[in-house]
Amino acid sequence: MAQMTEPDWKDHPSNGKVFIGTGTIIREAVIINKPTQTSTIIGCDCYLMNRCFIGHDSMIGNNVTLSPGCSIAGFVKIGDYSCVGMNASVHQHSKLGNYCMVGANSFFKGISPDGITWGGVPAKPIKVNEVGINRSKLTDIEKLHVREDAELFINFFQNPSNV
Repeated sequence: MAQMTEPDWKDHPSNGKVFIGTGTIIREAVIINKPTQTSTIIGCDCYLMNRCFIGHDSMIGNNVTLSPGCSIAGFVKIGDYSCVGMNASVHQHSKLGNYCMVGANSFFKGISPDGITWGGVPAKPIKVNEVGINRSKLTDIEKLHVREDAELFINFFQNPSNV
């Protein structure tokens, strides 16, 4: 018979709660950790596919897709209309902007501005995430500004002296 164990933070109990927005779909074997400090928040209209892991005290925006087997560590923030690919990982305390994508099997650590597609281990900015931007409810001019800013960010990283 399996034995239940206490979580690592049992000596620091939290009165925090898990909040899940309306319209969010949670598939099989998804794990959402109880917060250690304040709350774990999952926005509205998200799609959490099978075997996702969401760490404690994370904040997942609205219309976010978490693909099968991805892992979101504790204290992570993921912006609206972003997507984390199959078996990808996001390191603790990282922040993904709105309309971002972390490619399958990638490892993201750090802070990302809006509209970037990341890939690799460690993840590097690859291109503008047109899919995320186009799914958003931004106006055409707002989408243009996000694309321009994302392209500047990516171009900065393509120069080896800047990395």
